Amino acid sequence: MHFNPGTSPWIVIACLALLGACGTSTSASSADGAAASTGGNGGGGHEDAALPDEGSGGSSGATGSDAGGDLAASDLGSPSDGFAGGPEPADSGAGTPEASDGATVAKYSCTFNATGAYPLGTEHRGYTIFGTVVDTTSGAGRARVGDFQSALDTNDMIKFVWPGILTAGHTYEIALFEDHMKNRICAGTPDGTEPQWLFPIPAVTGDFVFNFMHNARSVSCQDFPAGPVPQP
Repeated sequence: MHFNPGTSPWIVIACLALLGACGTSTSASSADGAAASTGGNGGGGHEDAALPDEGSGGSSGATGSDAGGDLAASDLGSPSDGFAGGPEPADSGAGTPEASDGATVAKYSCTFNATGAYPLGTEHRGYTIFGTVVDTTSGAGRARVGDFQSALDTNDMIKFVWPGILTAGHTYEIALFEDHMKNRICAGTPDGTEPQWLFPIPAVTGDFVFNFMHNARSVSCQDFPAGPVPQP
């Protein structure tokens, strides 16, 4: 800078002061520009570090969706992606009765027939005959499967029907006794005071009908209550 020798020294001082202030302002502006450039292009800036998160599958703008258990819960899936978020229910087999309706559990009827050409003897007329059916299959323990039935013999003819009590492949016996003492109690001996019978049923293949015949009497009181037979 060139000064006129006639210029006031105060004017010169003022100009120098102004030049110094302008230089300081220029330096500060340059530094701010450099700092701004560093913040926009450097690897440690906060804004640049957050950018990848917005494209990583999280919910942008959702609070808590990327933290702890909330993220795990969102990964369980939804109906839209075909996953129910838990174990699939096991097939209960409902609607397939074939699984439990096999031949070994099919039920058939049992009939004791002493009518028509198969009458009782006249010696039984006037007495009540009681009957039931027991399972003689190995391991069944003579379990009673037929309800107690009774019929008064008025004309040498009686008939008992037990629907749906026989299981295919099982063996049974029809147990009868004549209530000679008229007290509803099976007692005495088969050939004496209380006539008794057991009629075998072979391995069941279907509905069974036993037509009465005069065969040997057999003890059947074990298949009836020790006391009076219950009223139907």
